Amino acid sequence: MAWEATDEVVGVGGGGPSGWTEEQPTSWWDRAKGVGQTVDDAVRATANAVTFGMADRLAGLTGGGTDAQVKLSEDARKRSPYASIGGDIAGAVALPGAGGARLATNLGGKALGRAFGYGAEGAGIGALQGAGNTYSGKAQDYVDNAVKGGVMGGIFGGLGGAAFGPRPMVSSAKTSLDDVADAKDIAYKTLERNRAGYDRDFLAGTANTLDAGPLYKFYNKTDIPTTQAALERMRNLPRQFVSPDEVESIRKGINTIPGERTTDIAAGRHVKEALDRFYANPPKGAVRPGTEAEAALAGHQAGTARDLAAAQFRMQKMADIREAAEQQAARGWSGLNVENSIRQQVSQFINPKTGGRSRLAGYTPEEQAALREVVFRGGAANVGRWAGNIAAGGGGVAVPVAMMAGNEFVKQNPELSAAVPAAGLALRALSNRAARKSIGRAEDLISQRNPLYTQRAATAPMVRGGGLSAGSTQAMRDAMTLELLRQQGVPRITVTPRDPREE
Repeated sequence: MAWEATDEVVGVGGGGPSGWTEEQPTSWWDRAKGVGQTVDDAVRATANAVTFGMADRLAGLTGGGTDAQVKLSEDARKRSPYASIGGDIAGAVALPGAGGARLATNLGGKALGRAFGYGAEGAGIGALQGAGNTYSGKAQDYVDNAVKGGVMGGIFGGLGGAAFGPRPMVSSAKTSLDDVADAKDIAYKTLERNRAGYDRDFLAGTANTLDAGPLYKFYNKTDIPTTQAALERMRNLPRQFVSPDEVESIRKGINTIPGERTTDIAAGRHVKEALDRFYANPPKGAVRPGTEAEAALAGHQAGTARDLAAAQFRMQKMADIREAAEQQAARGWSGLNVENSIRQQVSQFINPKTGGRSRLAGYTPEEQAALREVVFRGGAANVGRWAGNIAAGGGGVAVPVAMMAGNEFVKQNPELSAAVPAAGLALRALSNRAARKSIGRAEDLISQRNPLYTQRAATAPMVRGGGLSAGSTQAMRDAMTLELLRQQGVPRITVTPRDPREE
């Protein structure tokens, strides 16, 4: 079959109308020429993107002037629109960063800092693209396009940076519950092997000083039985020289005071602080001769063991909450409503009316905030949860209500009747995943506060905490800005009318 060429030749893969009225080119050479033209169009777009429109100006110096080169670029974009957009993206990738990533990092690397850093950079890059890709020769056009490009780049940069920009660098170190438990056991065994000896008379004197001082002044002995028992142990130690492990056992006894006995807990704190001071700076003559070096290590060893024990307790509590939530969801709603179960478990744990204030006493403000975030997630999370329930995506009354409401719809549209509950199940699955990630963030934060993590973090490499790379974020912003600028229809080129007599 013969081929008939049209007026417009379109490159292969250009996405525009076919360059021929019939099936395919007659030879491989025609096909190759079409591919070559498309590649050339993409390269032209890349060159202009990476040089802020200067490529056409430079080419114009050797090839018929800037207007002619700009016209060729416009024709290339019409001929190969998709390839040209690919060239825009390639050019945007090749553009070096202009300090946006560093500014975002200096501002903390969080969403607001990323929005400001990448937004400021985007405004500058967009202004250059807007002015650089204007060829009208009119000063006002350059200014107008620079403003438009700056606004677009700032908006795309701010939104894209906040949503996709790289998060602050974090340590790749990890510590599991089992790791911390094993490290705690090793730490306490190390303390047991410490050969230091403390004269029991000095410990008895410490007990007497406490009893006659702050404890006598602020507390009634009948209200602090466990604290009083600890003082009696300090006064009646069986041997003349006491090991660090024995001293630590007195301290451990104070930690067994039930949470509701707040007065006893407060009094016991005075005893623990006195023992810690004794560890750190024992009075002259209180340490058995020849064991001074071991005694100097005892306080650190005991503190490390206690820190690991406290970390194990906090991490175990989080694991218990997660396990209880999974079991509750499995029993009640076949595992569909994990999110609600997690929120209920964490809510009960932090609720002041159920003793949450005392339970949270061992958690830092940042850890407490992360736990509250699990319960009080708002905005899109609440909308997704509500929509999932309404669409029969969760347990409880929402399922039968949604089914009843959909009876008439099912009759009229049986082929679409599964869409609503399926959408609900999808929303519920996303909501459950978000809840698991939320409590996971709290668990990660809590697991990082222990000596083992600190030790590992000292040598572990740093990794990005999430998000796209800085280059990807910038390239996405620049490509969107450049493409939107090209669609604005502003004067970009001056075409000099031809004199009819020259035709």
